[in-house]
Amino acid sequence: MLRVFTLLFFISCVAHSQALVSNHLHMEGNIGKNTVSMFLDIHDNDSINGGYFYNHNKKYVKLKGVITKDKQINLTEITESTSFKDSVSGFLTGKLVYGKFNGYHENTEKTSKVKFNLPIKNTFQKKDSSGYTVYFYNQYLQFFPDTDITGISVYEHILLPNSNKRLQKLIADTIFSDPLLSIDEKIQKDIDDKVFDYFEDLSQEEKDLIIDAPGMSYYSYRKYIDKSFENKDFLIMKVFNLNYTGGAHDLFYYRYYVFDKKHFKQLTLNDIFYKSDTAKIRNLIIKKLNEQMDFEKIYNTNRVFISDNFFFDNKNFYFVYNIYEIAAFSGGEIIVKIPYREIKNYFIPLFNYPER
Repeated sequence: MLRVFTLLFFISCVAHSQALVSNHLHMEGNIGKNTVSMFLDIHDNDSINGGYFYNHNKKYVKLKGVITKDKQINLTEITESTSFKDSVSGFLTGKLVYGKFNGYHENTEKTSKVKFNLPIKNTFQKKDSSGYTVYFYNQYLQFFPDTDITGISVYEHILLPNSNKRLQKLIADTIFSDPLLSIDEKIQKDIDDKVFDYFEDLSQEEKDLIIDAPGMSYYSYRKYIDKSFENKDFLIMKVFNLNYTGGAHDLFYYRYYVFDKKHFKQLTLNDIFYKSDTAKIRNLIIKKLNEQMDFEKIYNTNRVFISDNFFFDNKNFYFVYNIYEIAAFSGGEIIVKIPYREIKNYFIPLFNYPER
């Protein structure tokens, strides 16, 4: 897959977290037949220091090196001798490509040369604050590394609660799926599946166009996950995605997830409304649409449905419609606000809405 992780943007992640002075990479894989864990600190002057240890005996080897202008990583391997003096024991040369640090390890005499393959385990910067962890991911990726043609800008800002691990897992499993993966792995897989795979295919399909007209080749992907509302009973998370794949404008959507903190479940429309009131609720939505924006002049009301994309706060219930769902792109995101006094008669008794 076309995942050329340029070091410039590994370093740019640091700007989002003042507590970090360099970018820290954790990798696990193989040097020859040996399984190792490697840790590298990449500094803003393109110098690198770190080390690795062999998983079978935990023997630690120090590393120091530089990044060259063509993004090659040159590392010198340093070990401690029996005289307790550091000595050079080998060299590692490689590049970060496809989410992996790949290259060759050589001994000091350069008579032995073996491959190494070290997938990056975590490319996210994290910052804990007030019971939440914020994940930052910011990279720029070229489509065709041997050219100067522009590529894709990828940015993610993800906030997840860390004070309640059960709730954290519920939220992460709901938004990202893949319940067997860790949160870091979920986020990485989300980027792999929804960004790199998709945009790789897109760039290859449009390669001739991109090379002939590089101004057409800039793509972007943005994802924000943040808290929309919280009280003792509920936590509502808001997800915003934006893609630009060429053309007149971006494509974007909002998605809200409502979680019951007491029962550890995601709420759906069936947990809130009686099915028998479907027609009445739809008519109420249409009424509020026309009050808010003279909706009938924008689109036919026959397109209106009861959206399962909803949220609420202390005063109102909101139904959310993304672009093209019930109106043209020019209508943007449409949020129908309904005060509780107008909709609470349709709530099932078990729904303990916040106004109570």
